[in-house]
Amino acid sequence: MSVNSYANSAFEAANSAGSYANSAFAAANSAGVYANSGFTAANTADVKATSAGVYGNSAFTAANTADVKATSAGVYGNSAFSAANTADAKAVSAG
Repeated sequence: MSVNSYANSAFEAANSAGSYANSAFAAANSAGVYANSGFTAANTADVKATSAGVYGNSAFTAANTADVKATSAGVYGNSAFSAANTADAKAVSAG
């Protein structure tokens, strides 16, 4: 074999190795794209969960406000009932 023949063989081997390296690089890039897509999906789910929590907290606050108002109405109702009983007692006593 001549020197040129050995050089050409080495060149072909180097080209083949470069081709395999490019293939591996393409596969790695593809994996990276899938990983980024998964990361985006996870972030979207996290944002939606946070948003749901904000709505949940708002509903909880509204329910607590309604409960406080109902309790307050009960206090006024009891006071009115007590005043009515006092008025009735006075009417019976006067009567």
